[in-house]
Amino acid sequence: MENTVKYILKLLTGDIFNENFIAKNLKMMILVAALIVLFTSNRYACIKKIRKIETLKIELESLKHENMILETEITSHSRITRIEELLEKRGIKLEPAKTTVFKIKK
Repeated sequence: MENTVKYILKLLTGDIFNENFIAKNLKMMILVAALIVLFTSNRYACIKKIRKIETLKIELESLKHENMILETEITSHSRITRIEELLEKRGIKLEPAKTTVFKIKK
């Protein structure tokens, strides 16, 4: 108990730094400082990657929506009624077949 009180007093008064405390624990201090720098840089790198992922998710949703719109336009242009309207506008006289198509099997 008495040693603990002396240690705390040395710590508060700054006498601990006058002794060879720093020399004894220099390697540990350097290691702790290096780990702090490493963990901090790793955290910022992870945050940067998470932001990139979020922006890519938003872009992906936008592209999916655009793709859906384009598919809808393509299917509307290829419908038979739409083709008949376009032919009629251009003055091309085509009529749909009145008989069904038969397949000849061998």
